[in-house]
Amino acid sequence: MKTFELRQNKTGKKVVIPLHSTVKEILNKYNGKLPKPMTNQKFNVYLKQAASKAEINEPCKKTVLEKGLRVEKTVKKHEIISSHTARRSFCTNAYKDGIPSLAIMAISGHKTERAFLRYIKTDAKEHAEMFYKKWQENGEFLKKAK
Repeated sequence: MKTFELRQNKTGKKVVIPLHSTVKEILNKYNGKLPKPMTNQKFNVYLKQAASKAEINEPCKKTVLEKGLRVEKTVKKHEIISSHTARRSFCTNAYKDGIPSLAIMAISGHKTERAFLRYIKTDAKEHAEMFYKKWQENGEFLKKAK
């Protein structure tokens, strides 16, 4: 099995997801069947526990409402990780690995590249590193003018 197919709940659109070798191992463990689904709330609790055990503790800013006022607090990253963080990280990491935006969008459900590019978390330095990585893989494609 190389792919997994499903229909998105929100749009009803068919999505074909390539299976990473780690996912294949999990499917093999369960004889080709997916583990029993859990609620989003329970998934987020387990994700926070896993992130805490992995010592993902760097401080992060979080804006909360207190008595009608926006207050910025500093919390440990594992305290605010959620399924949405996992989705955004998947998109960002795939993009940084050089997978084309449209291929990622076919899995993530983003309808426009503009919305997708606003969604992922990359900065100017990371874009420069992506160029350098591609040049290392493919050879520098720009030639000197004579």
